Amino acid sequence: GRRVAVDASIWLVQFVKGMREDGEMRHNAHLLGMFRRLCKLIFLKVRPVIVFDGAAPVLKRNTLQARRKIKVTGQTNLTKIAEKLLLHKMRAHILSQQGKGPASGPAPEPGSSFSFSN
Repeated sequence: GRRVAVDASIWLVQFVKGMREDGEMRHNAHLLGMFRRLCKLIFLKVRPVIVFDGAAPVLKRNTLQARRKIKVTGQTNLTKIAEKLLLHKMRAHILSQQGKGPASGPAPEPGSSFSFSN
């Protein structure tokens, strides 16, 4: 039989990203995927050599760090937008209770600030 080296980290990422049910990661996706692929290789008379390499290369570490930064920035922006929407909704509610009806004028531009004073 033939021998094939397999990069375990690539396979694991593929399984975690690819095996989903209703948008959620399938329970034990990494184990199921590894088991199925290893069984297939063994069935084909291929002897897999699973390689778990060391620390991530500098380029990969930098990429992961940049992705984390983008994610944090996105979450911060989402929180700010949610706060602005809530303030707008509260303002409209207060104005409607004062008998002034819904807030008049055009909708505020994204990124603009809200205040309760007129």
